[in-house]
Amino acid sequence: MEPSDRIGILIANTGTPTAPTPEAVRSYLEGFLMHKRIVPMNRILWWGILHAFILPKRSDTTATKYRKIWTEEGSPMIVWHERLVEKLNAAFRETGEAYSVKLGMSFGSYPIADALRQFKEEGINRLIVLALYPQAAYSTVKVVEDEVRAAIKEMSWRPHVRYVNDYCTNPVYAKSIAASILNAGFEPNSADKIVFSFHSIPLADIHNGDTYELTSQSSCLAIADALGIDKRQWSIGYHSRFEDRRKWLGPFTPQVLEREVPMPAHRVFLVCPNFSVDCLETLYDVEYKIKPVYIKQLIQNNVGADADSFIYVPCLNDSDAHVNLIVDVIRHTVQ
Repeated sequence: MEPSDRIGILIANTGTPTAPTPEAVRSYLEGFLMHKRIVPMNRILWWGILHAFILPKRSDTTATKYRKIWTEEGSPMIVWHERLVEKLNAAFRETGEAYSVKLGMSFGSYPIADALRQFKEEGINRLIVLALYPQAAYSTVKVVEDEVRAAIKEMSWRPHVRYVNDYCTNPVYAKSIAASILNAGFEPNSADKIVFSFHSIPLADIHNGDTYELTSQSSCLAIADALGIDKRQWSIGYHSRFEDRRKWLGPFTPQVLEREVPMPAHRVFLVCPNFSVDCLETLYDVEYKIKPVYIKQLIQNNVGADADSFIYVPCLNDSDAHVNLIVDVIRHTVQ
């Protein structure tokens, strides 16, 4: 098979620091927070604020958070992405499909530019960029697109590029998330409840045309339909807002959980449908910020709380279900 016949598949995401140290976290945060789509402020003014006030403090506190979730193999997010890419390449080899899958991150480990350089060296001139954000937002998929375009321009390369956005509309997606909820023990015909928690975005982005809120809501409806439950059994919230200077999409997940307390469910299952792979915002925020709020409310309202009161449903990560979903998305994109 000639290299020109192959299609390069770039699996992209935001990324993580290379190590759970203040130095590595500072480098990661500097790249992340200086991106114009993450913080749309005057670049010179923001550079001064970032380096004088934010990075010195946040580098240490964020490194502490990363140390709590770091594994012997490294960043769990990177490890799951590596395994996912390996499984995708194996799946395509097994079927004889001419795809080469590589991993690229907007910030930190696995720079997008490195993956694109490898595609170019292999003689691949057709690319599909799949940013692993099922519900696209300006602050996620647009960042990936910016990084891809900048890298291609730097290399003086002119491949044919197709970007995949909002793959939450793929029927396999809702079925995969629903299956993961059932695998976690959720019982549709019971008092169990689901709280869908999405990463929040600035309201200014929505006012500027970002459809993230609409796709988040439609995703919940599709997943609930796949589970056979109605609106009385699920709620939607948002978490991980960056700062308080801007207004963010809500309601916020802790507030949603507080509303559940007066009418306690047998169990609450927290699901993060817009995170394809577990990361700091799920592994740390859920365990150390969101879950304690709910358990505290149960105790204050004299409702029995035990280990089964709050159940987090992991992301699809490197599961076979995730592999099957991405394979289906790629095939439909090519067709």
